[in-house]
Amino acid sequence: RDNSSFVRQLLLLGPGRHRIRTDVSTSDTGGLRWALRCVDGRNISEWDIAQTGQLDIPNDCGVQWLELIGRPLDMPATTEVVVSGVRLI
Repeated sequence: RDNSSFVRQLLLLGPGRHRIRTDVSTSDTGGLRWALRCVDGRNISEWDIAQTGQLDIPNDCGVQWLELIGRPLDMPATTEVVVSGVRLI
């Protein structure tokens, strides 16, 4: 089974170290993860939605995609997840 993409946002983060925090309410993240990639497809980082993402943006990656993806679980389940904010810290 393939990953599902739920939301995608274009970012213009400058080179260097950044952190992204998500304000999320859930009892189980259900396999939801953030993925950050350069627009040319190179993977920068991927992390669980409930964690703070530690990002090192390379010099040659001036435009990025931040994408919320769902990974299929072994046992299908219904999960409610409320994202009330995403911010750079």
